[in-house]
Amino acid sequence: MKIFWGAALLAVSCLARADDYSSCLIGNLSGVQSQPAHLAAVRVCLERFPGGFYQATKGLGRGLPLLTPTSDECTVKNAKSTLFSASAALISSACKCLYEPARYKGEMCAYPPLDLTHQFTLETDRASDSPGKPGGLPFAKESAQETLQRYADGVIKQYPFLDRPEYTKVVSLIVAERDRLMAQGVPAPQALQRAADAIAPQFDPEKKR
Repeated sequence: MKIFWGAALLAVSCLARADDYSSCLIGNLSGVQSQPAHLAAVRVCLERFPGGFYQATKGLGRGLPLLTPTSDECTVKNAKSTLFSASAALISSACKCLYEPARYKGEMCAYPPLDLTHQFTLETDRASDSPGKPGGLPFAKESAQETLQRYADGVIKQYPFLDRPEYTKVVSLIVAERDRLMAQGVPAPQALQRAADAIAPQFDPEKKR
């Protein structure tokens, strides 16, 4: 009887945790084979959880050690039949969000950028503070930030509708695709441009007229 109730409580706990952005992504992206299906799945999850990863608590899926999968096990299980690479990459991010341990209580899976270049700036700051580089390299850091700002400004100039509040979710899609490209080794500025070129035209109000 104790075993039964223990299993029942564990099932209830898992069901409660399933109602989150990462689980929504995993459930909707698994098996996706095309970009339209990918974008539709992400929109569905952003409708339910507008904050996306920015309001997702890291490690939410962790439970008893022997029963908690690793992020890699989660990715293998849910992405192995997902042929569209962007979907598989986002499933991997969702698995990391769910199952990697938080470094501190209340850590989010991601933090919202102040603008399209904010996260790049943070990466540059971290690089400048790396061991063996006391004080960093201010001129190189400034140059990198200027390059990123130039690309971001160019994206907004090319797709001005992205600067409007009603297209916040499109920006979220671009940021997710940018992160996927960066994970593959594409430099940050080029990743941003490629992500914008792939996604923004699909939502351009001028082209829908």
